[in-house]
Amino acid sequence: MLKLLALITNKSLYLFISSLVLLLAPYASVNAQAGERESEFRANNILFYDGGDYQCVPSVGTSIPPGNVYIVGDSITDGARSYLKERFVSPWTMNDNQINGVVNRRVGEGVEVINNDNVYVANSKAIIVELGTNDFGSNFSSGIKDIIETIRQYNATAPIFWVDIAITSGDATPGNSAIYGLAEEEGYTVVPWFKAVFPDSNPTSTVAPVDTKGYLDSVGVHPSSAGYGLLTQTIYDAISNTTTTASASSIVPSGTDYAAKAFNFFIQKGLSNEQAAGILGNLIAESQVAGDRNLHADNVQDSYTNNTGVEDGEYDPLTLKYPSGIQAGYGIAQWTHISRKERFKAFANATRKPDDEGNLYGSIDVQLDLIWFEFTGEPVVSGTSGGMFANALTDLRLTTNVEDATVVFHGEYEGSSAYQDYKNNPNPNKAAYETAFRPRINLAEEAYTKYAGKFGGGTGCSDSNTNGLINTVTSYAWPNSVPRGSYLEIPPKQAYIDAHKAASLLPNFYGGGFNGIDCGAFVTRVMKDSGFDPNYNSYASNTPWQKRYLDENWRVVKINSTADLLPGDVAMLIYPPGYSDSASGHTYVYIGDVPGFETKVASSALGSRSPASGREKVMDRDYIWYRRL
Repeated sequence: MLKLLALITNKSLYLFISSLVLLLAPYASVNAQAGERESEFRANNILFYDGGDYQCVPSVGTSIPPGNVYIVGDSITDGARSYLKERFVSPWTMNDNQINGVVNRRVGEGVEVINNDNVYVANSKAIIVELGTNDFGSNFSSGIKDIIETIRQYNATAPIFWVDIAITSGDATPGNSAIYGLAEEEGYTVVPWFKAVFPDSNPTSTVAPVDTKGYLDSVGVHPSSAGYGLLTQTIYDAISNTTTTASASSIVPSGTDYAAKAFNFFIQKGLSNEQAAGILGNLIAESQVAGDRNLHADNVQDSYTNNTGVEDGEYDPLTLKYPSGIQAGYGIAQWTHISRKERFKAFANATRKPDDEGNLYGSIDVQLDLIWFEFTGEPVVSGTSGGMFANALTDLRLTTNVEDATVVFHGEYEGSSAYQDYKNNPNPNKAAYETAFRPRINLAEEAYTKYAGKFGGGTGCSDSNTNGLINTVTSYAWPNSVPRGSYLEIPPKQAYIDAHKAASLLPNFYGGGFNGIDCGAFVTRVMKDSGFDPNYNSYASNTPWQKRYLDENWRVVKINSTADLLPGDVAMLIYPPGYSDSASGHTYVYIGDVPGFETKVASSALGSRSPASGREKVMDRDYIWYRRL
């Protein structure tokens, strides 16, 4: 049936057949098992995650952190003031101090404004310039450069955005050419206001385009009411869709600080700062030299050096064995057992990432990749297999502090008899614990203090804008669950009402029913407004079409326990559990443990329940869980 639906492109036909599926579903197995669904998903080419080696995929750079946003502009900015304050509530905020718009302001006045507002500029996570409309017929490149240079004097890291010009009453191509022409050189992002108003025109070549949607006033310069809503959302979307790679938080370390390189490596793989520190504390304990708190990929086990005189260096790991035949440890993780050394050698020869001196086995890049290969089986390597420590990675991801992460990595990846006692004995030997783990925990805590927050990611799922998603959910949804049928007594939070109203002025809007008191409308707003998935529900339709979007753009996750879920995962009903008001399908979002929020999920219900902490059962087999790619 899913294969048939995937072939249907006509929307009405798709909705009809989706409804037919829901009607017939009660006669199918309501509690179909995960294994049966897996076969169905794979047979129909739907991405499927089996819970083994995939948590989240980091992208390059890091999303803009929550905080204040500053804008300098002319009368258009001033006219957008109330819209900006309503829209920028979470995760980014604007108040009157962050909005500086004055009638007739020109580009040449921007430097003085920035100097006067330097405190607000310095404390902003993003900076927007909306200037040029009053200079539209001229090329103001030098003015752009002066403004960008001045901003950078007060804030060297926040991303900068410049709103282009959208008018019908003159030739804005010289001004837009300057704005677009300097974007890459000066390091700012253009907010495409022109394309939002005139989607079929070119900002640098189209003179006096036609406003067919009524986004501008009768003069053709200032936005209409609908236009201000569109402008505000266009600015918000630009920030949501932007990652920053220029700040210190995304610098990739170079040189010989291999500890920093390793910390960054695990952060970019989606681990938290605490988890990366836990790994690093162990690796430093295994390979540091003379207490230097660094990693040495060519490190030979100290006892072997003391017995044989063999010093650190580039070696085939299989040659490092005592006269008795017992293998000696090598590298940042001191790989020792013969089977792991054979894997080490095969992996190094297959992936070929020598260091700058041509060392292959003693290469930090090879060895970091090898750890991840043993965790996940990725990348696939001919002649050897990985992923044998997938359970260790799963348990590591569940840790939330440095000490636990250190202990789990040492116990489950490196192997420790003290860990088995600690894990399985109700009264573990405290002295053995301290001896085995405390030195490593101390090194890990040092690493956390030194490196946490210095690289992109670090939230447990990189680039995901997870913090933004959680902030948006807690802004829109009541923290305690509300009863069904209570929407009149408990209306939505004002932030959700405002967001729904602002979005209703935009193209491709989906608001569901009852002014957004609707499960699919709520999840759609959360995904779009947080930037977690700005294209979510691109069909702008109800849950059958939202499921279609998920099938095409996300991947299915098989859930064995709540621990398999990540913030941002979306549940979608596929078999109605027998009550009529779910016949059209239900959807909700997982957010995990959030202080002050009653449950781990958030949801709404059509004409019944305002967005709030949800009471859905996460392990209900009538739902499919999806995860963003």
